[in-house]
Amino acid sequence: MAAISEQKRKYSQLDHRDWVRWWNAVNDQEGRPDKNIDFHWADKFPIRTPNVLRAALVEPELVGPLFRGCWEQNLDMANDEVLRQAIDNAGYNGSQVLQQANEPKYKAELRSRTQEAKEAGICGVPSYRVFRRSGGGSWVQRGDIVWGQDLIADVEDYIAGWNGGVVNERSASKLWAVDTNIPSTACSCRAREPRSQRSSLV
Repeated sequence: MAAISEQKRKYSQLDHRDWVRWWNAVNDQEGRPDKNIDFHWADKFPIRTPNVLRAALVEPELVGPLFRGCWEQNLDMANDEVLRQAIDNAGYNGSQVLQQANEPKYKAELRSRTQEAKEAGICGVPSYRVFRRSGGGSWVQRGDIVWGQDLIADVEDYIAGWNGGVVNERSASKLWAVDTNIPSTACSCRAREPRSQRSSLV
Protein backbone atom coordinates (compact mmCIF):
# COMPACT_ATOMS: atom_id res chain seq x y z
CA MET A 1 0.00 0.00 0.00
CA ALA A 2 1.34 3.41 -0.93
CA ALA A 3 2.27 5.80 1.85
CA ILE A 4 -0.38 8.34 2.81
CA SER A 5 0.21 11.69 1.15
CA GLU A 6 0.93 14.76 3.23
CA GLN A 7 -2.38 16.26 2.08
CA LYS A 8 -4.34 13.19 3.19
CA ARG A 9 -2.52 13.12 6.53
CA LYS A 10 -3.36 16.77 7.20
CA TYR A 11 -6.98 16.28 6.20
CA SER A 12 -7.28 13.22 8.47
CA GLN A 13 -5.92 15.22 11.39
CA LEU A 14 -8.42 18.00 10.65
CA ASP A 15 -11.26 15.48 10.39
CA HIS A 16 -10.32 13.90 13.72
CA ARG A 17 -10.31 17.31 15.41
CA ASP A 18 -13.65 18.19 13.84
CA TRP A 19 -15.25 14.98 15.05
CA VAL A 20 -14.01 15.57 18.60
CA ARG A 21 -15.50 19.08 18.53
CA TRP A 22 -18.71 17.76 16.99
CA TRP A 23 -19.36 15.05 19.58
CA ASN A 24 -18.38 17.30 22.48
CA ALA A 25 -20.82 19.94 21.20
CA VAL A 26 -23.55 17.29 21.01
CA ASN A 27 -22.77 16.15 24.56
CA ASP A 28 -22.83 19.74 25.83
CA GLN A 29 -26.13 20.48 24.09
CA GLU A 30 -27.70 17.31 25.49
CA GLY A 31 -26.52 18.05 29.02
CA ARG A 32 -23.77 15.44 29.14
CA PRO A 33 -20.56 17.47 29.52
CA ASP A 34 -19.10 14.61 31.59
CA LYS A 35 -19.09 12.52 28.39
CA ASN A 36 -16.79 14.88 26.49
CA ILE A 37 -13.85 13.26 24.76
CA ASP A 38 -10.41 14.14 23.52
CA PHE A 39 -8.27 12.51 20.86
CA HIS A 40 -4.52 12.25 20.36
CA TRP A 41 -2.95 10.18 17.62
CA ALA A 42 -0.66 7.72 19.40
CA ASP A 43 3.01 8.66 19.33
CA LYS A 44 3.82 4.95 19.10
CA PHE A 45 1.73 3.51 16.29
CA PRO A 46 0.68 0.88 15.43
CA ILE A 47 -0.11 -0.09 19.00
CA ARG A 48 0.65 -3.68 19.96
CA THR A 49 -2.62 -4.70 21.60
CA PRO A 50 -2.80 -8.45 22.45
CA ASN A 51 -2.34 -7.83 26.19
CA VAL A 52 -4.72 -4.86 26.08
CA LEU A 53 -7.40 -6.93 24.34
CA ARG A 54 -6.99 -9.93 26.62
CA ALA A 55 -7.23 -7.64 29.67
CA ALA A 56 -10.55 -6.41 28.30
CA LEU A 57 -11.69 -10.02 27.94
CA VAL A 58 -10.87 -10.60 31.61
CA GLU A 59 -12.71 -7.43 32.70
CA PRO A 60 -15.02 -6.08 29.95
CA GLU A 61 -15.57 -2.85 31.93
CA LEU A 62 -11.95 -1.99 31.11
CA VAL A 63 -12.76 -1.33 27.44
CA GLY A 64 -13.47 2.36 28.07
CA PRO A 65 -10.44 3.11 30.27
CA LEU A 66 -8.06 1.17 28.01
CA PHE A 67 -9.42 2.88 24.89
CA ARG A 68 -8.91 6.27 26.52
CA GLY A 69 -5.40 5.27 27.51
CA CYS A 70 -4.60 4.58 23.86
CA TRP A 71 -6.41 7.44 22.15
CA GLU A 72 -6.95 10.22 24.67
CA GLN A 73 -4.04 9.98 27.09
CA ASN A 74 -1.45 8.85 24.52
CA LEU A 75 -0.12 6.15 26.86
CA ASP A 76 2.25 3.47 25.62
CA MET A 77 -0.26 0.69 26.23
CA ALA A 78 2.04 -1.91 24.66
CA ASN A 79 4.25 -1.48 27.73
CA ASP A 80 3.08 -3.94 30.39
CA GLU A 81 3.95 -1.60 33.27
CA VAL A 82 2.00 1.27 31.69
CA LEU A 83 -0.90 -1.11 31.02
CA ARG A 84 -0.83 -2.40 34.60
CA GLN A 85 -0.94 1.16 35.94
CA ALA A 86 -3.84 2.06 33.64
CA ILE A 87 -5.78 -0.96 34.93
CA ASP A 88 -4.98 0.02 38.53
CA ASN A 89 -6.19 3.56 37.85
CA ALA A 90 -9.47 2.13 36.53
CA GLY A 91 -10.09 0.49 39.90
CA TYR A 92 -8.88 -3.03 39.19
CA ASN A 93 -5.85 -5.01 40.29
CA GLY A 94 -3.58 -4.59 37.28
CA SER A 95 -1.17 -7.35 38.19
CA GLN A 96 -3.99 -9.82 38.75
CA VAL A 97 -5.80 -8.88 35.53
CA LEU A 98 -2.63 -9.24 33.45
CA GLN A 99 -1.84 -12.57 35.07
CA GLN A 100 -5.31 -13.83 34.15
CA ALA A 101 -4.98 -12.35 30.65
CA ASN A 102 -2.02 -14.66 30.02
CA GLU A 103 -4.05 -17.77 30.78
CA PRO A 104 -4.57 -20.10 27.78
CA LYS A 105 -8.36 -19.63 27.77
CA TYR A 106 -8.09 -15.87 27.18
CA LYS A 107 -5.44 -16.32 24.50
CA ALA A 108 -7.69 -18.84 22.77
CA GLU A 109 -10.71 -16.55 23.07
CA LEU A 110 -8.84 -13.65 21.49
CA ARG A 111 -7.69 -15.87 18.61
CA SER A 112 -11.26 -17.07 18.12
CA ARG A 113 -12.71 -13.57 18.10
CA THR A 114 -10.00 -12.34 15.76
CA GLN A 115 -10.78 -15.15 13.33
CA GLU A 116 -14.50 -14.38 13.54
CA ALA A 117 -13.79 -10.72 12.73
CA LYS A 118 -11.65 -11.70 9.73
CA GLU A 119 -14.30 -14.05 8.39
CA ALA A 120 -16.97 -11.38 8.83
CA GLY A 121 -14.91 -8.89 6.84
CA ILE A 122 -14.33 -6.47 9.71
CA CYS A 123 -11.51 -4.14 8.75
CA GLY A 124 -11.17 -1.70 11.63
CA VAL A 125 -12.66 -0.09 14.68
CA PRO A 126 -15.36 0.81 15.32
CA SER A 127 -17.22 -1.74 13.21
CA TYR A 128 -20.88 -2.51 13.75
CA ARG A 129 -23.10 -5.46 12.88
CA VAL A 130 -26.83 -5.36 13.59
CA PHE A 131 -28.69 -8.64 14.12
CA ARG A 132 -32.39 -9.41 14.31
CA ARG A 133 -34.03 -12.59 15.49
CA SER A 134 -35.66 -14.41 12.58
CA GLY A 135 -39.03 -16.12 12.69
CA GLY A 136 -37.24 -19.37 13.44
CA GLY A 137 -35.46 -17.86 16.43
CA SER A 138 -31.97 -17.63 14.94
CA TRP A 139 -30.05 -14.36 14.73
CA VAL A 140 -29.63 -12.92 11.22
CA GLN A 141 -27.42 -9.98 10.32
CA ARG A 142 -29.36 -7.01 8.96
CA GLY A 143 -27.58 -5.09 6.24
CA ASP A 144 -23.84 -4.78 5.83
CA ILE A 145 -21.01 -4.16 8.23
CA VAL A 146 -20.76 -0.48 9.10
CA TRP A 147 -17.27 0.84 9.73
CA GLY A 148 -16.59 4.21 11.31
CA GLN A 149 -18.30 6.37 13.90
CA ASP A 150 -19.18 8.86 11.14
CA LEU A 151 -21.74 6.32 9.86
CA ILE A 152 -23.54 5.80 13.17
CA ALA A 153 -26.76 7.01 11.50
CA ASP A 154 -26.62 3.91 9.28
CA VAL A 155 -26.40 1.73 12.39
CA GLU A 156 -29.47 3.46 13.81
CA ASP A 157 -31.29 2.87 10.53
CA TYR A 158 -30.49 -0.85 10.60
CA ILE A 159 -31.70 -1.05 14.20
CA ALA A 160 -34.90 0.77 13.20
CA GLY A 161 -35.62 -1.80 10.50
CA TRP A 162 -34.07 -0.50 7.28
CA ASN A 163 -32.36 -3.27 5.33
CA GLY A 164 -29.83 -1.93 2.86
CA GLY A 165 -29.05 -5.46 1.71
CA VAL A 166 -32.53 -6.00 0.28
CA VAL A 167 -33.13 -5.07 -3.36
CA ASN A 168 -36.33 -4.59 -5.36
CA GLU A 169 -38.34 -3.67 -2.27
CA ARG A 170 -39.46 -0.18 -1.39
CA SER A 171 -38.57 -0.83 2.24
CA ALA A 172 -34.95 -1.26 1.16
CA SER A 173 -34.73 2.48 0.53
CA LYS A 174 -34.27 5.15 3.15
CA LEU A 175 -36.48 7.34 0.96
CA TRP A 176 -39.31 4.88 1.64
CA ALA A 177 -39.23 5.99 5.27
CA VAL A 178 -39.68 9.60 4.17
CA ASP A 179 -42.46 8.74 1.66
CA THR A 180 -44.42 6.81 4.28
CA ASN A 181 -43.90 9.41 7.04
CA ILE A 182 -42.08 7.05 9.38
CA PRO A 183 -41.09 9.11 12.45
CA SER A 184 -37.48 10.25 12.48
CA THR A 185 -36.96 8.28 15.68
CA ALA A 186 -37.65 5.10 13.72
CA CYS A 187 -35.27 5.84 10.87
CA SER A 188 -32.60 8.45 11.29
CA CYS A 189 -32.13 9.16 7.55
CA ARG A 190 -29.59 11.87 8.23
CA ALA A 191 -26.01 12.70 7.44
CA ARG A 192 -23.34 14.62 9.26
CA GLU A 193 -23.62 18.37 8.79
CA PRO A 194 -21.15 20.09 6.47
CA ARG A 195 -17.91 21.28 8.02
CA SER A 196 -19.09 24.93 7.98
CA GLN A 197 -22.16 24.06 10.05
CA ARG A 198 -20.22 21.83 12.42
CA SER A 199 -17.81 24.64 13.15
CA SER A 200 -20.69 26.82 14.36
CA LEU A 201 -21.55 24.35 17.12
CA VAL A 202 -18.62 25.16 19.36
